[in-house]
Amino acid sequence: MNFNKIVILKSEKLKYFKSFLSSLTCTAFGIGMVLYKDSTIGWIIAAFFGFAAIASFIPMLPNQSYLKLDKYGLTIRGMLQTVKIAWHEVENFASTKRSHKEIVTYSYVNKTKKNRNYINVENLIGKVEVLPDVCGMQAGELAELLERFRIRSGSIGLNADYLMN
Repeated sequence: MNFNKIVILKSEKLKYFKSFLSSLTCTAFGIGMVLYKDSTIGWIIAAFFGFAAIASFIPMLPNQSYLKLDKYGLTIRGMLQTVKIAWHEVENFASTKRSHKEIVTYSYVNKTKKNRNYINVENLIGKVEVLPDVCGMQAGELAELLERFRIRSGSIGLNADYLMN
């Protein structure tokens, strides 16, 4: 693999699509309840699952959810924010099994660094961060790929422009 090229890993759309369809179904059920005179509970169900449908639809839009790797670092694009992490800031990547699901975790070189991105699971599995998605790959494969990028970039110094863009 050429580590000088940019690699973009897109999120799996199927899981978001399933969630979107489920939420729409529940929203329709809530609206049906409103039409058949059970209005308070129906409105609550319709509103809750309507927002869930919107939240599950947004990641299906183009360029709304991905993981981008280049020689300077990784970019995590999620529904609410984009986070850039330089390779030299990360100590290591690993795959961990939690609740019957494989996840990719990483830890910062500077342990006192505050959580800048997604999920802080310090109380659950130690001072680590968790990637929000494995982008259709096995967690072990993704962790290995990220670790190879991190090690390969060891000779590249900090590019301040990377974190600013």
